[in-house]
Amino acid sequence: MDLPKFVRATQGRTFSFYQKGALYQGLTLETGFYQLVEFFRAENRHHGYALGCDLVQQGIDTVITVDDDSAYRVWVSVGSKVAIAPSAHQNLSDIKVSYPDEPGTEAPRHAHLRIA
Repeated sequence: MDLPKFVRATQGRTFSFYQKGALYQGLTLETGFYQLVEFFRAENRHHGYALGCDLVQQGIDTVITVDDDSAYRVWVSVGSKVAIAPSAHQNLSDIKVSYPDEPGTEAPRHAHLRIA
């Protein structure tokens, strides 16, 4: 039985990318580029492991990253024919840009993205 690859989250670099009107999360590793399928908190990590195993059994290159707080993120190779869960991406129309005031500082104001 094949199993998904496990890596520490710090071994890769995350990025965001735009595709077909939506913003997605990506991951770069030495083995390639991956797209986030689903996120699981520590108490539900067994669901992440089960999903990863199911994807591997379908022949899909799958990686599971583990954060310091034991949260699991399931990633598939970019270009895989996997339906990405709605929680893994956001439509650009849902993103709002705000410029919070920074009283008492001379620093320039920074834009902060907030998902509505």
